[in-house]
Amino acid sequence: MQPDNATTELILRRAVKADMAAMCALCGELGYAVSNAEFSRRMLAMLTQEEDQHAVFVAEMDEKVVGWIHVRAMLQLHLVFHAEVSALIVTTSLHGKKLGRKLMDAAENWAQQHGMSEVRLYSSMVRSKDAHWFYQRLGYQEVKPTMSFKKNLTQEVKQRSFSK
Repeated sequence: MQPDNATTELILRRAVKADMAAMCALCGELGYAVSNAEFSRRMLAMLTQEEDQHAVFVAEMDEKVVGWIHVRAMLQLHLVFHAEVSALIVTTSLHGKKLGRKLMDAAENWAQQHGMSEVRLYSSMVRSKDAHWFYQRLGYQEVKPTMSFKKNLTQEVKQRSFSK
C-alpha cells in the first residue's frame, strides 16, 4: 500500500474469475478457512447463475483486490422480497478507510435496481463491536438477536419417513 499522503484510486467492480485467489485469501483474515479449490468451485457456480439472483463486487486498489461483498436476492414466504449481504470482507489494514461503506453502497444499489426494498445482513455476536457499529452507522438496525444452527449432512444420517 502507498503512504497515506499518496493518492490511490479505488475501483469497485463485479468480481471475475481472475479475482478468486485474492478473494479466498481475504476470507482467511475473517477466520473463514476455505481452500482455493473449494472457493473457486463455489465462485464458478455463482458466475453461472442469473445476474438478478446475486452479485459479487470487489474493491481494487493498485490492481489488488482489497475487499469484496456478496449480496443475494431472498424470496421468502414470510418476509418482503429483499437482498441479503452474505459476506463483506475488507483487508484489515484498510479498515476505517470507507471501503466497507462503498461496497455496501454497491450492494444496496444492486438491490434497488432489482426491485428489492430492503437489505438484511447477519453479523456474528463474536464479531468485534466495531463491526456492529459500522452497520449501525450505515443506518442498519438490529432486528433481533439470533442463534445460528447447522447440521453436517456429510455424516451418516438416519433415514426418516414422513409418510403416515
